[in-house]
Amino acid sequence: MAAGDRCKREKAGRAPRVIAGSLLGVALVLVMATAVVEDFAHEWLGVSTFGLMAWHLWLNRRWWESLKRGRCSPRRIVSTALDLALVALLVVMMVSALVLSRYAFSWLPAIPGASMARQFHLVCSQWIFVLAFAHCGLHIPRALDRRLRELPFPGKAIAALAGAAIAACAIWSLVDTQLVASMLGQVRFAFVPEGKPLALGILQYASIAALVSGVVHAVASASSARRV
Repeated sequence: MAAGDRCKREKAGRAPRVIAGSLLGVALVLVMATAVVEDFAHEWLGVSTFGLMAWHLWLNRRWWESLKRGRCSPRRIVSTALDLALVALLVVMMVSALVLSRYAFSWLPAIPGASMARQFHLVCSQWIFVLAFAHCGLHIPRALDRRLRELPFPGKAIAALAGAAIAACAIWSLVDTQLVASMLGQVRFAFVPEGKPLALGILQYASIAALVSGVVHAVASASSARRV
Protein backbone atom coordinates (compact mmCIF):
# COMPACT_ATOMS: atom_id res chain seq x y z
CA MET A 1 0.00 0.00 0.00
CA ALA A 2 2.81 2.37 0.92
CA ALA A 3 4.61 1.58 -2.33
CA GLY A 4 1.40 2.30 -4.28
CA ASP A 5 0.96 5.64 -2.53
CA ARG A 6 4.57 6.56 -3.25
CA CYS A 7 4.10 5.70 -6.92
CA LYS A 8 1.01 7.89 -7.09
CA ARG A 9 2.86 10.78 -5.47
CA GLU A 10 5.73 10.42 -7.94
CA LYS A 11 3.33 10.46 -10.89
CA ALA A 12 1.51 13.49 -9.47
CA GLY A 13 4.84 15.29 -8.99
CA ARG A 14 5.99 14.38 -12.50
CA ALA A 15 2.93 15.84 -14.24
CA PRO A 16 3.72 19.54 -13.51
CA ARG A 17 7.32 19.01 -14.68
CA VAL A 18 6.14 17.46 -17.94
CA ILE A 19 3.65 20.31 -18.49
CA ALA A 20 6.27 22.97 -17.70
CA GLY A 21 8.84 21.32 -19.97
CA SER A 22 6.36 20.95 -22.85
CA LEU A 23 5.17 24.56 -22.61
CA LEU A 24 8.77 25.73 -22.39
CA GLY A 25 9.69 23.82 -25.54
CA VAL A 26 6.82 25.40 -27.47
CA ALA A 27 7.66 28.87 -26.11
CA LEU A 28 11.32 28.55 -27.12
CA VAL A 29 10.40 27.66 -30.70
CA LEU A 30 7.90 30.53 -30.92
CA VAL A 31 10.23 33.11 -29.38
CA MET A 32 12.95 32.22 -31.89
CA ALA A 33 10.56 32.23 -34.85
CA THR A 34 9.10 35.64 -33.97
CA ALA A 35 12.46 37.41 -33.52
CA VAL A 36 12.72 40.48 -35.78
CA VAL A 37 9.46 39.79 -37.67
CA GLU A 38 7.09 40.23 -34.68
CA ASP A 39 8.75 42.45 -32.07
CA PHE A 40 5.69 42.82 -29.81
CA ALA A 41 4.93 39.09 -29.79
CA HIS A 42 8.62 38.26 -29.47
CA GLU A 43 9.04 40.35 -26.33
CA TRP A 44 5.98 38.97 -24.55
CA LEU A 45 6.83 35.43 -25.61
CA GLY A 46 10.30 36.07 -24.20
CA VAL A 47 8.81 37.18 -20.88
CA SER A 48 6.63 34.05 -20.86
CA THR A 49 9.67 31.90 -21.62
CA PHE A 50 11.58 33.36 -18.67
CA GLY A 51 8.57 32.72 -16.47
CA LEU A 52 8.31 29.11 -17.65
CA MET A 53 12.04 28.62 -17.09
CA ALA A 54 11.71 29.99 -13.54
CA TRP A 55 8.80 27.59 -12.95
CA HIS A 56 10.82 24.70 -14.39
CA LEU A 57 13.76 25.53 -12.10
CA TRP A 58 11.49 25.75 -9.07
CA LEU A 59 9.83 22.42 -9.85
CA ASN A 60 13.29 20.86 -10.09
CA ARG A 61 14.75 22.73 -7.12
CA ARG A 62 15.86 19.47 -5.48
CA TRP A 63 18.40 19.12 -8.28
CA TRP A 64 20.42 21.97 -6.72
CA GLU A 65 20.46 20.11 -3.40
CA SER A 66 21.65 16.92 -5.10
CA LEU A 67 24.76 18.55 -6.62
CA LYS A 68 26.80 17.72 -3.51
CA ARG A 69 25.66 14.10 -3.43
CA GLY A 70 26.05 11.07 -5.65
CA ARG A 71 28.68 9.76 -8.04
CA CYS A 72 30.10 12.12 -10.66
CA SER A 73 29.56 10.05 -13.79
CA PRO A 74 30.48 11.51 -17.20
CA ARG A 75 26.78 11.92 -18.02
CA ARG A 76 26.14 13.77 -14.76
CA ILE A 77 29.14 16.07 -15.31
CA VAL A 78 27.94 16.96 -18.82
CA SER A 79 24.36 17.43 -17.66
CA THR A 80 25.39 19.63 -14.72
CA ALA A 81 27.71 21.78 -16.87
CA LEU A 82 24.94 22.18 -19.46
CA ASP A 83 22.36 23.20 -16.84
CA LEU A 84 24.68 25.69 -15.13
CA ALA A 85 25.56 27.20 -18.51
CA LEU A 86 21.85 27.61 -19.24
CA VAL A 87 21.28 29.44 -15.97
CA ALA A 88 24.23 31.78 -16.63
CA LEU A 89 23.03 32.49 -20.17
CA LEU A 90 19.52 33.21 -18.88
CA VAL A 91 20.87 35.90 -16.57
CA VAL A 92 22.73 37.57 -19.45
CA MET A 93 19.64 37.28 -21.66
CA MET A 94 17.41 38.91 -19.07
CA VAL A 95 19.79 41.84 -18.60
CA SER A 96 20.13 42.39 -22.37
CA ALA A 97 16.34 42.11 -22.77
CA LEU A 98 15.82 44.91 -20.26
CA VAL A 99 18.17 47.13 -22.26
CA LEU A 100 16.56 46.36 -25.64
CA SER A 101 12.88 46.16 -24.66
CA ARG A 102 10.47 48.50 -26.45
CA TYR A 103 7.18 46.98 -25.26
CA ALA A 104 7.26 44.65 -22.24
CA PHE A 105 9.62 46.86 -20.20
CA SER A 106 8.97 50.20 -21.89
CA TRP A 107 8.12 51.70 -18.47
CA LEU A 108 11.78 51.41 -17.45
CA PRO A 109 14.10 54.40 -18.00
CA ALA A 110 16.39 54.14 -21.03
CA ILE A 111 19.43 51.98 -20.32
CA PRO A 112 22.63 52.69 -22.30
CA GLY A 113 24.55 50.01 -24.17
CA ALA A 114 21.95 48.88 -26.71
CA SER A 115 24.55 47.93 -29.35
CA MET A 116 26.46 45.62 -27.04
CA ALA A 117 23.25 44.28 -25.50
CA ARG A 118 21.90 43.41 -28.96
CA GLN A 119 24.99 41.33 -29.76
CA PHE A 120 24.86 39.52 -26.41
CA HIS A 121 21.13 38.96 -26.83
CA LEU A 122 21.57 37.43 -30.27
CA VAL A 123 24.40 35.09 -29.28
CA CYS A 124 22.85 34.02 -25.97
CA SER A 125 19.45 33.33 -27.51
CA GLN A 126 20.96 30.83 -29.97
CA TRP A 127 22.94 29.08 -27.24
CA ILE A 128 19.96 28.91 -24.90
CA PHE A 129 17.82 27.41 -27.66
CA VAL A 130 20.36 24.71 -28.52
CA LEU A 131 21.36 23.89 -24.93
CA ALA A 132 17.73 23.78 -23.77
CA PHE A 133 16.88 21.13 -26.33
CA ALA A 134 20.14 19.30 -25.61
CA HIS A 135 18.93 19.22 -21.99
CA CYS A 136 15.62 17.86 -23.28
CA GLY A 137 17.45 15.13 -25.19
CA LEU A 138 19.24 14.00 -22.03
CA HIS A 139 15.90 13.55 -20.28
CA ILE A 140 13.87 11.75 -22.95
CA PRO A 141 12.51 8.60 -21.24
CA ARG A 142 14.21 5.38 -22.30
CA ALA A 143 10.75 3.82 -22.44
CA LEU A 144 10.29 5.69 -25.71
CA ASP A 145 13.26 3.80 -27.19
CA ARG A 146 11.72 0.48 -26.17
CA ARG A 147 8.40 1.41 -27.73
CA LEU A 148 10.09 2.35 -30.99
CA ARG A 149 12.00 -0.94 -31.05
CA GLU A 150 8.78 -2.87 -30.44
CA LEU A 151 6.97 -1.28 -33.38
CA PRO A 152 6.09 -3.61 -36.28
CA PHE A 153 7.97 -3.10 -39.53
CA PRO A 154 5.53 -0.59 -41.13
CA GLY A 155 5.67 1.54 -37.99
CA LYS A 156 9.47 1.45 -37.90
CA ALA A 157 9.64 2.40 -41.57
CA ILE A 158 7.29 5.36 -41.06
CA ALA A 159 9.26 6.48 -37.99
CA ALA A 160 12.54 6.23 -39.92
CA LEU A 161 11.17 8.24 -42.86
CA ALA A 162 9.75 10.88 -40.51
CA GLY A 163 13.10 11.11 -38.72
CA ALA A 164 14.97 11.48 -42.02
CA ALA A 165 12.57 14.22 -43.19
CA ILE A 166 12.93 16.12 -39.90
CA ALA A 167 16.73 15.81 -40.03
CA ALA A 168 16.85 17.07 -43.63
CA CYS A 169 14.58 20.02 -42.76
CA ALA A 170 16.69 20.80 -39.67
CA ILE A 171 19.99 20.78 -41.59
CA TRP A 172 18.55 23.13 -44.22
CA SER A 173 17.12 25.30 -41.44
CA LEU A 174 20.48 25.53 -39.68
CA VAL A 175 21.95 27.01 -42.85
CA ASP A 176 18.97 29.25 -43.65
CA THR A 177 18.68 30.74 -40.15
CA GLN A 178 22.47 31.09 -39.73
CA LEU A 179 22.06 29.62 -36.25
CA VAL A 180 25.60 28.27 -35.93
CA ALA A 181 27.16 31.50 -37.21
CA SER A 182 25.02 33.44 -34.74
CA MET A 183 26.18 31.18 -31.90
CA LEU A 184 29.78 32.00 -32.82
CA GLY A 185 29.10 35.74 -32.88
CA GLN A 186 29.66 36.00 -36.63
CA VAL A 187 26.23 37.58 -37.26
CA ARG A 188 25.78 41.10 -35.91
CA PHE A 189 22.12 41.56 -36.84
CA ALA A 190 19.36 38.98 -37.13
CA PHE A 191 17.97 39.06 -40.67
CA VAL A 192 14.75 37.54 -41.98
CA PRO A 193 13.91 37.77 -45.71
CA GLU A 194 10.94 40.02 -46.40
CA GLY A 195 7.74 38.05 -46.82
CA LYS A 196 9.00 34.92 -45.05
CA PRO A 197 5.94 33.23 -43.50
CA LEU A 198 5.95 32.96 -39.72
CA ALA A 199 4.78 29.35 -40.05
CA LEU A 200 7.97 28.52 -41.96
CA GLY A 201 10.10 29.98 -39.17
CA ILE A 202 8.20 27.90 -36.62
CA LEU A 203 8.73 24.77 -38.73
CA GLN A 204 12.44 25.51 -39.06
CA TYR A 205 13.09 25.99 -35.36
CA ALA A 206 10.87 23.06 -34.42
CA SER A 207 12.88 20.78 -36.73
CA ILE A 208 16.19 22.05 -35.30
CA ALA A 209 14.85 21.44 -31.78
CA ALA A 210 13.89 17.88 -32.72
CA LEU A 211 17.29 17.24 -34.33
CA VAL A 212 19.27 18.54 -31.35
CA SER A 213 17.15 16.57 -28.85
CA GLY A 214 17.30 13.41 -30.95
CA VAL A 215 21.05 13.50 -31.53
CA VAL A 216 21.85 14.20 -27.87
CA HIS A 217 19.48 11.44 -26.75
CA ALA A 218 21.00 8.96 -29.20
CA VAL A 219 24.56 9.79 -28.08
CA ALA A 220 23.61 9.57 -24.39
CA SER A 221 21.81 6.26 -24.90
CA ALA A 222 24.71 4.77 -26.85
CA SER A 223 27.17 5.91 -24.18
CA SER A 224 25.04 4.35 -21.41
CA ALA A 225 24.75 1.08 -23.36
CA ARG A 226 28.54 0.84 -23.78
CA ARG A 227 29.10 1.31 -20.05
CA VAL A 228 26.58 -1.44 -19.29
